[in-house]
Order: sequence, then C-alpha cells, then structure tokens
Amino acid sequence: MFITYDEHKVRLPPLWGNSSTHWKAAELALQRVWFVVSLAQSDESNDGYPITHTMLIFNMVDLEALAPEDAVSGFQLDSVLIVTPGYVNGTGQWKMETLKTLWSAKEPRDPTQVVEIYETGEGVLYTDSMRNTPAQRLRDRTLLRSFPVD
Repeated sequence: MFITYDEHKVRLPPLWGNSSTHWKAAELALQRVWFVVSLAQSDESNDGYPITHTMLIFNMVDLEALAPEDAVSGFQLDSVLIVTPGYVNGTGQWKMETLKTLWSAKEPRDPTQVVEIYETGEGVLYTDSMRNTPAQRLRDRTLLRSFPVD
C-alpha cells in the first residue's frame, strides 16, 4: 500500500476532463515487495496508437485486476518490474529488476501455507515466505503467470 499526504498533492486543473489527483510523493506503508507496471491501452480516439500507463502496484491481485491474462480489459501488459527491499534482495537497499515469472509453492513444514515466488529476468528467485524459506526448499511449485521480458 502507498500512503499519500495532502501536502504532497500537486495543484493542477483536471487534465483531459478527468478527476485524477496528482502527487509529488507517496510513501510505502510496508517495507515489502511491490511492482512498477507498464500497460498499453488501446484507444480508438488516438488514431489506433496505444496510450501507455505506468503504475505502481502493491500486489499481484491488483495487477491481475488491471490486466487479466485471459480476459479483454482494454489493457495490454508491456512489462513488470519487481521492486524489492534490501532484506529480500540481500543488498541492504531497494532494488528494481524485470519480473519474468510468478510461481506459487507450499512451505515444506506447513503445506497449507502458500508462498509466491518471483523470478527475475536474470533468473534470481525471491519469495514472500513468512518463514524466510529459500525458494529452492519450497514444495509443489506451480507457474501462475509469465510476463513480457525484452
């Protein structure tokens, strides 16, 4: 989740007749994995050229709502970048990488606990395991989604 404050609001007149709000800054509510997503939107009024949107997404459920893989939503997923905090990527600082695939797996000591595994374009694996279980030790891995990688 992202936190916004009124003092970071940009005072602009509504652009293109919409009621969007513009922000100079947003804060992360939690130090956890999040995503930068590039979506192309088909627009007949733009001479058939897609309009690109870059969005900050807090979890995969929200991404699926914006750009479902098997449904026509008007949006085409161009790319997904995973942003990991230092304790996840081992560097001690935030890092952004191309996301290639999303997997689900089960904790070896508690098979009812499902964990997401994120694979980067370079083949690095990150997990959201509450037990800090390395991806290689998780069981019953299932591919959930692949993402476009240049």
